[in-house]
Amino acid sequence: RELRGQVAKAEAHAAGNERAAERLRLAEVVQAAFRDYYLVARQQSLLAQNVGVMRELRDAAEIKYRANQVTQQDLLQAEVELGELERRRIELAQMSGVAQARINTLLRVDPASPLPPPPRSLAGPSPLADVAALQEFAVQQRPDLRAANAKVTAEQAAVALAKKAYYPDVDV
Repeated sequence: RELRGQVAKAEAHAAGNERAAERLRLAEVVQAAFRDYYLVARQQSLLAQNVGVMRELRDAAEIKYRANQVTQQDLLQAEVELGELERRRIELAQMSGVAQARINTLLRVDPASPLPPPPRSLAGPSPLADVAALQEFAVQQRPDLRAANAKVTAEQAAVALAKKAYYPDVDV
């Protein structure tokens, strides 16, 4: 009975650690989705600024072209660049929709639901401790490794139980 209890206890620990590992994986997916959403929003902001500057350059090229100070090629080049920026704006709009849909799906709401705008800036990473200490801590804290260790313990107890089951039960 004690060995059966050890097997059940080890399997329960393994299941709990697998659940913790899945929670970590889900947190990683959520963080990646938020980073994508943040990145697309910042790129859209920069693109809007670039479009404004490029329109000013196009207007300046048009004025100079009318005054015969530059060739028509300069004006056409500015128009091409504006077209390229418009293409990029469309790409970013699609990427933003995908990022919002991913976050809304993780939140279990309608994928087309709007999200609040991301913050203007994110906090930088905190300074890291000693790499060896971090690696040791990670090995000890990883739930998937703890789950594998608990499975090994469960299997060892199952082997010991199987060895005991080889002997006949004696009733007095």
